[in-house]
This record gives sequence, C-alpha cells and structure tokens, in this order.
Amino acid sequence: DEKNPEEELRDRPIIGIKLLEGLKPTAGKPGSWGDGSIYDPGSGRTFRLTIQLESPYRLSLRGYVGFELLGQTRKWFRVQDGPPVCMKPEDGGE
Repeated sequence: DEKNPEEELRDRPIIGIKLLEGLKPTAGKPGSWGDGSIYDPGSGRTFRLTIQLESPYRLSLRGYVGFELLGQTRKWFRVQDGPPVCMKPEDGGE
C-alpha cells in the first residue's frame, strides 16, 4: 500500500485491505447502497461510493469526489466460485 497517504500504512500488504466501507441501503431503491467509500490502493485515494445491484451477477459501483455526476462507474461481475472482478470501460464495463 505504498501510495497510502498515511505513512504508517505504506508497508502493509494490499491483500486483505478493506476496500469498501460505510455503505447503507438507499431508502426506496431496492438493491442500492450509498453513503459509503471505496479505497483505491493504486492511487492511495479514497472516494465516495454508491452501489447498484444490476443482477445477481453484476454490481455497478460509482466512485466520486464531491458530486456523483463527476465520478466514474465500474462494473463488478461475479465469477463462479471466485471474488468479484472489476472491468474498466475499455475492457467492456461502462
């Protein structure tokens, strides 16, 4: 986690880091969560986060700073017997 803004955390391994925190169900929107955050170990930054369950096999995660409109969306797909996979737009995500 060498890019972490907290110097004392820069030596910790990436595996096992808690990436998502604080998500709460969105009232009136089944399958939606908000008011959370996502940590990006690649940049050492933490972003605000909303999540929408699009199907049993696909999550849409929107990370942003300030306004949700100015964020980026990534699709995570469930892999059979494995963890979710993130796809960038150029790889077939949105």
